[in-house]
Amino acid sequence: MQTETVNKIIRKDQPPAGEDSGGLRPYLWTVAICWLLMVASAVVYARIKGIAAGIAIPIITAFLLELPLYLAPFFAGARAAAARLPRWQFACLLTVTAVLPYLAYSVPTGCFSGFDFYRLGGLAFCLAFWYLVWPSTPWSDLLFLVAPAAIMVSKVLKQVYPSPLDHVQLDILGKLMLIHVAALAMLVLRGLPGVKPGLLPTRRETWIGVRTFLLFLPVGFLLVWCLRMHVRTPPFPIWFGLGIFAGSYLVVSFSEEFALRGVLQQHLSRILGLWPAVVVASLLFGLAHLNFGRFPNWNMVALASAAGVFYGWAYHEAGSIRSSMVTHALTVVVWSLWLR
Repeated sequence: MQTETVNKIIRKDQPPAGEDSGGLRPYLWTVAICWLLMVASAVVYARIKGIAAGIAIPIITAFLLELPLYLAPFFAGARAAAARLPRWQFACLLTVTAVLPYLAYSVPTGCFSGFDFYRLGGLAFCLAFWYLVWPSTPWSDLLFLVAPAAIMVSKVLKQVYPSPLDHVQLDILGKLMLIHVAALAMLVLRGLPGVKPGLLPTRRETWIGVRTFLLFLPVGFLLVWCLRMHVRTPPFPIWFGLGIFAGSYLVVSFSEEFALRGVLQQHLSRILGLWPAVVVASLLFGLAHLNFGRFPNWNMVALASAAGVFYGWAYHEAGSIRSSMVTHALTVVVWSLWLR
């Protein structure tokens, strides 16, 4: 009876089927479903906005190319398949994947720039081949993060990914590219443990993430009051928060928790100890928000730093970035609805 109870507990804490099972089927089904939803949404949006097919089709194609690349780090089966390739061959493929979506939309729409193409290719090459040149050590991991972090903070991707449409920004393609190249380089070529990304959290990870968010909520609003930040009435229905949560969980929370908790906090914990590592990672997370909206935005730095402590706590308790991603995404929902 005791053994059966223990087995139930273990099964409860196991990752969802398809996340760490090693099979490609969940990954392929997810890509197919997302492709269908993306095409349907894009066609409706293009018709509503009156976007010409000559512009809409290349942009849709670029996102369709990027989608399976971006989803690959979330699935152990996809990562395992990539790991079976020779390391130099996978590094070459990773470099190519960085420029394909750019070429797919920029050439047909007349937005192509040879200078930007070489910048993208050079960046992807450096990231993809980093661990074929440098040793797999904590210090090389921390140095590896410098370039992606600098590019994200500087917002240079808006220049690299010009849009043929005034009301549509395409630098999100660059952000997704940067995330998938960096994540796959670290997870496949580096083989970094302790991150445990996944599309869906387990019940335990979800509970830890939600509980940590609820603990942060009064602290966050107290800080908002002390900083005299404006609390507003939500400008749109609260159920919009579901879409905000999904978008944040899959993009912003994933990339930031991967870098700051999965890499930075994990390594610093071994060097400095747990709570000094949490504090350092949280302060860096806060400083990354210095140009959020305006520069310098010290209120956002203080609020983000405080939130980062709770994200780090969730990551440590669960041993997975999926919990801190839940806490992070829920915080973004509250910010988007009542504070932004």
